[in-house]
Amino acid sequence: MSRRSVLVWVGAAIIILGVVIFCWQLNQLPLTAYDEAVYGQVTRDTLKSGNIFSLQRLGQPWLEKPPLYFWLAMGSVTLFGPQEWALRLPSVLGAIFICLMVYLLIRKLGLGSWWSVLTIGVLTAIPYWYILMRQVRVDSLLILMLISALYFLVASWQRKQFAIWIGPLLGLAVMTKSVTTISVLPMLFVFSFVYRQWDWLRNRWLYYGLALGLTIIVPWHLYQTKLYGQDFWSIYLGFNILQRASEGFGLQQIHWYDYFLTLWKLAQPWYFLWIVGTVAVVILRRHITSDQTIQKLWLASLGSALVVIILFSLFKTHIPTYVLPAYPFIAISLVCSMHLLYHLVLQWRPQWQKVYVFSGLLGLGFACLFGYRVGLSIMPMLHFYFDSELKEIGQTVALQYQAGDRLYQLAWPVGDTLSYYAHQPIATIKLPTSGTFEEMEGPFFLFMQTDFMPIFFDEQGQVLAEYATGVHDAPQTVARLGHVVVPILTHENEGLGLSQWGEGQNSNQDEQESFQFILLFGFLQALGLFVGNVHTSRFG
Repeated sequence: MSRRSVLVWVGAAIIILGVVIFCWQLNQLPLTAYDEAVYGQVTRDTLKSGNIFSLQRLGQPWLEKPPLYFWLAMGSVTLFGPQEWALRLPSVLGAIFICLMVYLLIRKLGLGSWWSVLTIGVLTAIPYWYILMRQVRVDSLLILMLISALYFLVASWQRKQFAIWIGPLLGLAVMTKSVTTISVLPMLFVFSFVYRQWDWLRNRWLYYGLALGLTIIVPWHLYQTKLYGQDFWSIYLGFNILQRASEGFGLQQIHWYDYFLTLWKLAQPWYFLWIVGTVAVVILRRHITSDQTIQKLWLASLGSALVVIILFSLFKTHIPTYVLPAYPFIAISLVCSMHLLYHLVLQWRPQWQKVYVFSGLLGLGFACLFGYRVGLSIMPMLHFYFDSELKEIGQTVALQYQAGDRLYQLAWPVGDTLSYYAHQPIATIKLPTSGTFEEMEGPFFLFMQTDFMPIFFDEQGQVLAEYATGVHDAPQTVARLGHVVVPILTHENEGLGLSQWGEGQNSNQDEQESFQFILLFGFLQALGLFVGNVHTSRFG
């Protein structure tokens, strides 16, 4: 079978498996705070406004992000309806094509077919990566554009015309996540440095492409400037990028090593194996005399991952999603380490080849199983266990809502999920203290934790007299409960506290079958490697 045929068949298999793995039970979980529910609101409200070129949220301009993801989500919702999976579909498609482009990139740079497939398996099996690629987030599209730009950069080393695609892809990346695209561009230069390829900087096709990229970026930004003037730039760049980079959120102490610890928590066991493999290759590198091509790929991918992590460590905001662009390069350098070490021990004891392969098969199986458990443990960080109840409450409010009603939440939690499903904005009020009251215009819905119920109600569920009568010249404080007071879960509660809302649910259980696909996929990769070894007697 020719090389082109292998690429076509393997590429098709990656897409098909990607659809099964990433789309399985995609509609199972409600949209969660923060990004999912907010992006869902922006998608729905912008469609409702009739002007898709000006993003809207709850009747107000929303200027924090470029529109590319939202345009794709609008198209998906228009075709398939306002389902959670339709909003997540652009992110999932981005994840699937990231797998394809990573495979094509490392095949072009000399990694063998089975090793390249293993790389895709490792990337997919990283717990944090897998969960986030199935959420309403812009990161997968950004990473897809960057990996694709890197692929065409490498392709342009042989055929200069391919460089024309770099500019448009970077333009689409900017239209996905603004100028933060610039912060991950150094990976292009890392690969150029390792492979000593700099002619692309003098390639006229590159600059033709950059001109095309500007035609993608400029019109929408000029339109926003015309509509909102300085307000657009102060939010789009000032608050959303410059302020976060220089000041952070002020909620935690920032350390330069935060991202390394974050990866330790969220990307196990692959992060541990990456460290071990990197250290082993560095120590034994002088004994690795073959596979110079793989050594270059290992060094370039390792350098790209470290550059992304270190660069974002310099910012004052250390959000774990910022270093997602490093994950594909962690997977590539890990598999390259495995490739180099495998061939080293194969030179030492070639007669033990099947023992090495069988050991690798068991190791991959245990790694996938361990990753499955890690995935379940970090799910509550990414999908709150009370999201299902918030969805049900929000939908009930939407059915009962009447013009003029107001929605309030007491102190906690973040109201994005409730607001999305209720189709209305939610204001936050503070806990009442002795002699102080928060005036609330009725009729209204008031959302609170069950622990706060005694503040307002007696044991029979009646509103306390001081609130019902409106003391301290604060009538209607909590008096006219327009429709219903809805209790919301606290972390200590097992259920909602009101039987009418049913039993509380744990979103970990909703994702278990999805994580089983990761486990299965890992075993398939290992089995494929074993079969490939039996038939070829040598990988790569």
